[in-house]
Formats: sequence, structure tokens, C-alpha cells
Amino acid sequence: VKNPRTREWLRLNLYGPLRETHLFNDMRQTMVMKDGYVDFFAEQTDISTLTLPALPIEDEELREFLRSGTYVQSDAPQIIDKAREIAGNETSPRKIAEKLCNWVSSNMRNVFSARLSNSLEALESLEGDCTEHAVLYTGLARAAGLPAKMVAGLIYVDNDKPGFYFHQWASVWLGEWVDVDPAFNQLPVDVTHIKFAEGDLFRQAKILPLIGRLEIKMVDEPLVREEQEPSPEETSE
Repeated sequence: VKNPRTREWLRLNLYGPLRETHLFNDMRQTMVMKDGYVDFFAEQTDISTLTLPALPIEDEELREFLRSGTYVQSDAPQIIDKAREIAGNETSPRKIAEKLCNWVSSNMRNVFSARLSNSLEALESLEGDCTEHAVLYTGLARAAGLPAKMVAGLIYVDNDKPGFYFHQWASVWLGEWVDVDPAFNQLPVDVTHIKFAEGDLFRQAKILPLIGRLEIKMVDEPLVREEQEPSPEETSE
């Protein structure tokens, strides 16, 4: 993949044990089930065009993404205090989201973690891999009044063995759901992020059968969305 972090669009054909429940369609990515493969297309998101919500966000449908939970303790005093410290006097949801992303990226030490982490543990240790980055960001965002959720899928990594690897990031509500990757300090994320699951760590477990079993081929032609009939968007319950 040439310049994976700066590409404006990316189209791939994905082969493997993919089902309709793995397909996500939003303003960034389109996934269409074909005969024997999934046609994936992603475009760089222009968040400058979004109509930002006013804080506090009172939408009933978004309330569950503001709640505290087992892994996202957004009502813990430590999480609330840190979110307020980072946000300061900022009132723009976009700028708060960016501040939180930058803080998590800048302050967490990247180390491999095999534990099932939560927001509070991640804040206390300030170390971990993409899981800890994502769960801490989600907790801080909710504590700051921004609906947020965990996301899992694949990302292209250009290392000694370049390819697509399992990755976790987050999604934050800025008038639309916008994917944000605190591990790479990206808001919005680059086009090599392939989203397969949303929600808590148990909901993300559905993608485990895909790991190591997908064949991915690049396609040089962009997808014309209007000419496609995408599968229904997977929504969190």
C-alpha cells in the first residue's frame, strides 16, 4: 500500500469467512457482499463539513454511548477529573475529541498487553496497546459528554512484515459517528482501517474467527457508491 496514512481512498477485495454481521457501512467505509468476497471501499473523512452537536447531548438514542459500564467507567471520579482537565474550557465537541485523542496518544506508553483492560486501569497505568488506548479514549470521551464506542477490525501496518493486522480504535459522535484512533493519534482515521465490529470487548469477539483467515487484494479503481447497493449498516443494540 503506497502512503497508507495519507491515501484519499482505498478499495480492497476481502476473501474469507465473512458474514453479513461483519459488514459496516457509514460515511467512511462501504462493504458490499459479492459472490465469494466482500468489496471494501473507504474514503478519507472530511469532518469540517459536519454539523456539530451542542453540548450537553440529550439525544435519547445516544444515551447508551454516554453511560458508564464494566469496561468503560466514565463515571469514575478519576476519569471525570482527567476528562475535565484535558478539555479545559473548550466547548466545541470536535476540539474536545481532538484534545482527548492527542492526550491519550501522547501520554500512553505503547506496550503489548494480553489483559482485558478497562478505562480506569488504563488511566492508572498509562500503558498498553491499541486496546488500552481505545478503552481509555472511550471512557474519557463519555466523561466529557461525547457519545463514544469501541471499534475493532484491521489496519495496514508497514513493518518488517507489512500487511493488515488486528486493531482496536474508537468512534465518537460529532453529528455523525467519526472513527478516531488514539493509538495513531488520528481523528479521523486513515483509509486502511477496516471496521468489522463495534461495541464492548465481548461484541468484538465475533471477529476472532477472521484473524489470520482473510486474503486481501487491492483494487485500483475507486468504488462509485451511487452505483452500489450496500448491505444494511450494522448498528449496536
